[in-house]
Amino acid sequence: STVRIWRADPARTVMLHPWFSEVQVLRDVSGWINALALHSKEETLYVGDERGHISVYRPAGGAMRLSRWRQQPRVHSLGVTRLLLVPGERVLVSASYDCTAKVLDTRSGAVTRIIDSPHRSRFTALCWDGARSELLLGDESGHLSIWDVGGEGCLKCERLWGDGALPKQGGEKVAAALANAVRVSRIDSTGPRVGKPGPSQGGLRHLALAEGGRLLSSSGTAVDAWRVVHGISSVRAAAHSAAVVAVAGPGTAAVCDEGEERRSDAARSPEAALSTRSSESAVYSASLDGTIRAWDPQDMSCTSIFHEVRSEIACLIHCPRCERLVTGHDDGAIRLWHVDSGSTVTLSGHSNTVTCLSVDTRGKSVRLLSSSFDGTVGAWDISGQRPPRLELLFAAHEEEVLAVRA
Repeated sequence: STVRIWRADPARTVMLHPWFSEVQVLRDVSGWINALALHSKEETLYVGDERGHISVYRPAGGAMRLSRWRQQPRVHSLGVTRLLLVPGERVLVSASYDCTAKVLDTRSGAVTRIIDSPHRSRFTALCWDGARSELLLGDESGHLSIWDVGGEGCLKCERLWGDGALPKQGGEKVAAALANAVRVSRIDSTGPRVGKPGPSQGGLRHLALAEGGRLLSSSGTAVDAWRVVHGISSVRAAAHSAAVVAVAGPGTAAVCDEGEERRSDAARSPEAALSTRSSESAVYSASLDGTIRAWDPQDMSCTSIFHEVRSEIACLIHCPRCERLVTGHDDGAIRLWHVDSGSTVTLSGHSNTVTCLSVDTRGKSVRLLSSSFDGTVGAWDISGQRPPRLELLFAAHEEEVLAVRA
C-alpha cells in the first residue's frame, strides 16, 4: 500500500538508458492502490484505492516532496479501478467495481455527475474526446457509451464486442440506430473477436483517440478502429397505409466497375444523364398497399407515386444504369418501372413468389438475377439495347430460394 515517486537523474540524462532515482515513498494510503492519475504541470497526484477513497497529493510549502492535500472518502461503494484526469476541463473521472463512473471537479472535489452502467457491468476503459468535450466509456460487457457530461447526458450506447455486437455490412460494422444523432462504424480490425465478454477477458479493455478522429478499442484478441460520426438527423416518412416491404436508393442495387459507370454516363446524352442523376438522388419504398413511392432524401418529401394493381410487391431494387426500378411479385412476375414515367415492362418465368433481385453491371451489359419460392434462379438481360429477355432459368435448390447476389 505504498506509492513510490521517481525522478530522472539530471546527471545521467546523456546515458543511453535514462536513470531514475527514488525520491519519496507515500505510505499513508488507506488500502490497496488500484489507480493513479498525475497532473505533471501542477505536480498533483490522484490515488484511487480498494475502499473507494480518492486521495490527492500536492507539493507542500514549495518543497519537491508530496503530501496528502485532500482525501475524499467513499467516493465509490467499492474499490476504484480507473482514474482519468482531464486538466483542461478540471475534471477527474473515476470508475469502480460498483459498476459506476463518477465525474469530479478537481478544485472542490465535488461529484458533478454519476453514471450508472445500464448493463450492470463495471467500466473497464475511459477516454476523453477533447474536441467535443465528451467522455467515452467502455464496459466489461463490450459496450461503448458516449457521454456529454456537462449537458445532454448519454449520446450513444452500442455494443462493439461480444454476442450481439454491431452487424457487419459492406466491410464495416454499422450502428443501425441513429436516434441520438451519432453513428459508430468499424474501419479496421487486427484480429478475431472470439469468445464471450466477461471478467476473465475484460470486455473493452482500452479506448484511445487516433489521427483523423478514429477511435481505437482493444477487446479480447483484437484491436478495432472505429469512426464516430456526429450530427446525424432522421426524418420519419409515413405515407404508406400498409407494411413497407422494401427500400431502394443510390448504390443499393448494382454491382459495377466505377470507371465503366463514369464512362458510360459521359457517353449519354445530356437529357439521359440528367434523368439518371435525378433517379440516383431519390429513395424508393414499396409497400403492401400497392404503391411505390419516390422520396427526396434531403427532406423525405414524397415526389412521385406508382401504383401496382395486379399482384403484391415482394421485393424492390433500383438500377440507375437503365433508369429503372425492378419489382418482384407474389405471382412470380418481375416488373421494370421507368423512374420518370412510371411505365412498366413485365417479365415472366417464375411460377411462385419472387423473393430477391440483384443487378450486375459489366461494361454495357446489365444483367438481372432473380430468385423464387419455386426453387429457381433466373438471369435476365435488361441492358436496354433490345427488349428485356430471359437468358437462363435453372433449378438452384430443392426448396425455396430466399436470396441471390450478383
